[in-house]
Amino acid sequence: SLTWVDAPEHQFAILDREYKIRCEVKSRPPPTVNWLKDDDPITTNEHYIVEIHSLKINNVQFDDQGVYTCQAAVVATGEVDERKISLEVLEEPKIEEFERDINITE
Repeated sequence: SLTWVDAPEHQFAILDREYKIRCEVKSRPPPTVNWLKDDDPITTNEHYIVEIHSLKINNVQFDDQGVYTCQAAVVATGEVDERKISLEVLEEPKIEEFERDINITE
């Protein structure tokens, strides 16, 4: 049977960084995993790379935000299951320095 090992339903990525959406599922024999974003199939390209237990997103952008589906199937047994994972994209906090005029009077 399919067992979800590490597939949090809410994950957070940082804008302009690389992020791996975690989806580790185990079974015997090992499952085939497919990914969808907002119900559209994802194919591997420069931006999305399907890895063994994750979907890697290069240079995360705000339009990567959405609901991803991690579909696992065991062909030999016909077992199929899926996990919906919502991805939120956050901006990294920026530290701004303010210039101040400092007057010292003696």
